[in-house]
Amino acid sequence: MTSGSLPIRSLGINALLILVANVIASAALLVQFLIITHLFQAEAAGRYALQVAFIAPFFLAASFQQRRILATSAPDRGYGAAAHLRYFTISHAATAALVVTVFAIQWDLAVLAVAVPIMALRALENASDACYGYFQQQDRYRYLSISRWMHAAVMIGVTAFCGYQLQWSLWQILAATAVARLALSLCYEFQLAWKLTRAGSPEAADGASITSEEPVEKNLIRLGLPLGASGLMASLVGNTPQYVLAGLGRVELIPAFVILSRLALIGANVTRAVNEAFARPLTQAVAAANRVSTSKLLRFALAVDVAIGLSILTICLLAYGPLDPVLQMSQNGATRFDLTCVFLSMIVNNVTGLATVVMSIFRNSRQILWLQGSSLVLVIAVSLCLIPAWGLTGALMSIAIGKLPSLVMSGWIISKQVRGLQSAANECEQRIVEPVRSAA
Repeated sequence: MTSGSLPIRSLGINALLILVANVIASAALLVQFLIITHLFQAEAAGRYALQVAFIAPFFLAASFQQRRILATSAPDRGYGAAAHLRYFTISHAATAALVVTVFAIQWDLAVLAVAVPIMALRALENASDACYGYFQQQDRYRYLSISRWMHAAVMIGVTAFCGYQLQWSLWQILAATAVARLALSLCYEFQLAWKLTRAGSPEAADGASITSEEPVEKNLIRLGLPLGASGLMASLVGNTPQYVLAGLGRVELIPAFVILSRLALIGANVTRAVNEAFARPLTQAVAAANRVSTSKLLRFALAVDVAIGLSILTICLLAYGPLDPVLQMSQNGATRFDLTCVFLSMIVNNVTGLATVVMSIFRNSRQILWLQGSSLVLVIAVSLCLIPAWGLTGALMSIAIGKLPSLVMSGWIISKQVRGLQSAANECEQRIVEPVRSAA
């Protein structure tokens, strides 16, 4: 059995490799934050989480979602390394200057000292993500998985050693982590991406390169800008409860929100791996205007997303007792019901992520932008209504409730475009059959 032109066995292997990579990466983020909450007071950890929540959306926008563009592009169109590097450098330099200016206005050197390594880490993560998108395009999923493993080990090791052994301050720990990540990236994924780029850019017979940078640049501008803006809005949606908690003076609840969110992120990355693994066969099915294959793949991916989400929710509820002392949930004010809320939100986010991947394949970047904008408005409104009354529980529920209307709308858009694939195939068949009938 095959999906498009990709065998189910290869699809499963790719999903497993991405699954391992994503779960390890998100687990490492959770462990790092738990170390920070253990080393520093809850309020200091909350302020750090707020800085990350403020910086992350801007750098997500600066990434132009290059990983998604590369992973859903045909390999024979070329990588366009120069164009991607040029836009990456310009966008990240401008974003860093903007964020530094915002923090410098406050004239708080302690805050700025923490913000600078956070920005460096976000830029390096975006650079690695671009390489991961290229690895997915070239079916080198094992490179992605190995890189995630190594980065997770280095991040936890450096954070623990600098915090417990050297007893460094927070900004020193983050700076050391950024330096270690840069060294590892230069030695592994950057080097591999460069070698693959050189190997995949053969010269034409007349000596000219068969790969043109111009369509790559147009592709980045046409798709990257709306996807970058939608990524900014998606990040703002996810971080809105933190902003509202800070605005209401409930900073002490932010560590609990972050711990539960990053625990849910581990579960979300299980289904995200499925979504990313389905990106290539879905791209092939859409390119072939094969409505049946596209519909089957979509139903299969949706069923797997929901089933995995419900299974993880059940497991975590049953294991709440052993997990609580390890993750410091009740210590930070979280309950079993809060755990249920965050995993229900995770299921909504997973299905929304699948819809975004499919709409990216159909190149509906502007519609993604509008849907993310409407989600942002709704999440802000729901957060302002629920958090003052319900605190942490309201913060965890607000994202799922605010995203539901946009999820329904994206489902309608996708179903409409899948039906359009059959119309396109019928028109193509009619253009082929009519000349044959005329000749007969």
